[in-house]
Amino acid sequence: MALSRCIFFLLSCIAAIHLVTSDGCAPGTVTNLSLNGSGILTWDTDSGEECQISYYIVYVTLLNGTIQWTYTTEEPHAEVTHLEPCEGYSFRVHQVSSDNVTGTGWAIYSVTPPPSDADLALQSVRLTQDDRRVRLEWALDGQYARCARRYRVVVYNEDSDIPEDHYTSLTSLYVNNIVPCAHYTFAIRALFTLEEEGPITSLQHTAAQYPAAIPSLASISTSDQTVSFTWHLDDLQTNRCDMTALIFDGAPYISASYPIYDQANRTPLSLTISSLRADTLYYLRVRVNNTAGLSDPFQIAFQTQES
Repeated sequence: MALSRCIFFLLSCIAAIHLVTSDGCAPGTVTNLSLNGSGILTWDTDSGEECQISYYIVYVTLLNGTIQWTYTTEEPHAEVTHLEPCEGYSFRVHQVSSDNVTGTGWAIYSVTPPPSDADLALQSVRLTQDDRRVRLEWALDGQYARCARRYRVVVYNEDSDIPEDHYTSLTSLYVNNIVPCAHYTFAIRALFTLEEEGPITSLQHTAAQYPAAIPSLASISTSDQTVSFTWHLDDLQTNRCDMTALIFDGAPYISASYPIYDQANRTPLSLTISSLRADTLYYLRVRVNNTAGLSDPFQIAFQTQES
């Protein structure tokens, strides 16, 4: 039912229904009417109620207005576990005084919970990665899918002590800004009533490799035969793929590769190219090589000093 999918447990469609009463003490409405995850309908009598309450009448109504069940009880609760699970019903409760006067009814719309022995584990869980985002998909047994208010996905990243929480009413989720080569754990579960959550399904994933960003020039200085650079490289929170070399090629006659010994904190990289010609204009392309290949080039021109 489309309507039942749009309404969370224990929420919305609250309404008061007024009945014409005869002479006698007419009780007021019940309070705190709710359906819990065990299929127990509970309510309270208002602390200011002046009538002596003899018993309660509970009406269970379908969405089309048809009364499905009627209960009478002397206790402020009723078990409705025999109702079809994961279906939407209107539950209306009236108080009846010792003068046999039926009071104003109070109603909620709620979806019945799954049975206690239901298999609520997620099925067909799969993960795909597209560029720097991950798509998670899953399914819940069709008989109980309507019971799920929403789904919770917790993302654990090796670079962060604080997991990311995501909530969705859909059976899929995109997680963006995935760090290349980082290790992730995705924990997915269905949420039912306020008290009940389904079992966790966990997926381990190492993000796909991705070339490093263009190196960033921090400083440059020249002499008649040398040029010295300091370069900033991707930090680990941006790209965890191992870096192997900084590569230079250009004109005239420059081709060099400088090894990078990757470390936990990628500090700026300083190096010098020597044996250059004095008073000469050079054009360079500088790339970072990592396990995914070469980055796009940083292009620069510089001139050596006169000898």
